[in-house]
Amino acid sequence: MVHCETKILILLLALLAESVSAAPQISAGDFQNLSLSLSEPGGYFDTDNLISNEASYQHIIPAVRRHVPKGAAYIGVGPDQNFTYILHTLPSVAFILDIREDNRLLMLYYKVLFEESPTRWDFIGKLLGRATSGIAPPANAELPELLDQIQQVPTDIDFFEEQFQRNWTVLEEKAGRLLKSGDKTKLYRMARTFFEENLRLKFRSFGRPPRPHYPSLKDLLLETDRTGLRRHYLNREEDYQFLRKLQMDNRIIPVVGDIAGPWAMERIGQFLRRRELKLGAFYLSNVEFYLFNSGRFARFAQNYQQLPLHSEGLILRSYFSYGFRHPESVPGYSVASLVQKNKDFLRDLRIEPYQNYWEMILRGYLPLTTD
Repeated sequence: MVHCETKILILLLALLAESVSAAPQISAGDFQNLSLSLSEPGGYFDTDNLISNEASYQHIIPAVRRHVPKGAAYIGVGPDQNFTYILHTLPSVAFILDIREDNRLLMLYYKVLFEESPTRWDFIGKLLGRATSGIAPPANAELPELLDQIQQVPTDIDFFEEQFQRNWTVLEEKAGRLLKSGDKTKLYRMARTFFEENLRLKFRSFGRPPRPHYPSLKDLLLETDRTGLRRHYLNREEDYQFLRKLQMDNRIIPVVGDIAGPWAMERIGQFLRRRELKLGAFYLSNVEFYLFNSGRFARFAQNYQQLPLHSEGLILRSYFSYGFRHPESVPGYSVASLVQKNKDFLRDLRIEPYQNYWEMILRGYLPLTTD
């Protein structure tokens, strides 16, 4: 028998889905309702995740563009690496799902930066705390040129402080119900880190020593796919504008939750079904490594199988060289980015389940060299 609270939740999700389907954008109220109703209680992970440490993340973009059905749904974990994957999967709605409440806060900050920045040049300036007004690079300038120019703009703490206060005010107005006591201090610390470390910023772990091979923010921005094409969402103005439109339409929704948790995945699946959407891409980073180690992979597999999956959709993974290199590893990279078709993962889960993480990583991938 379904509890009254569950019935109310299902009804709410149904109403939200109908509202979203009928409108060209998700209202600010529905955006907040979705983020709240889909989210679970937050948890802890020992990284700041302000930026990624996966330098190989663009290596899979050609396969993503080739296989992922356009207009489907997207789910991803972690920081702004998701925006590049969202750009190339062209979803109608995207969920950024992370166990850390701080990640939702960071995604809300990015949302404000997108909405308040008419161009990617404005966005870069606001993210790094540089006053770019009066400087107008060509609209077709590529990212290396923009980064060279932004480094010529002097830092200005007064500009940063004024800009942060403005962004916080906008965030309170547009997503105040998603904010908690102390969030302003947390977000200020994140924004101040981008301001102080700028393009030198690197991924941090707590309680673990820094790795010298971790890429800087500049490295990540200038990465390419295996053919040498730069695919970052800030590389072309039209790509930035696509993402900005998704943000302004409230179609990139941050959710607090565990992919092996009690309800976030299930509720996202309910929402997608009511919108008659299937999941086209799921970016997992290397979260499954931790799930296997903690004995919780089976719960994730159960959650995953309950999602409305597109048979041609992809799982996107990152493999860190824990003792041996993967066949898809690229010389000079400590991380291999991998893809697997949804239908292949489902088949393996049902017929011959993986016994451990290593088996899954070695058996469950689509060879990029022959794709």
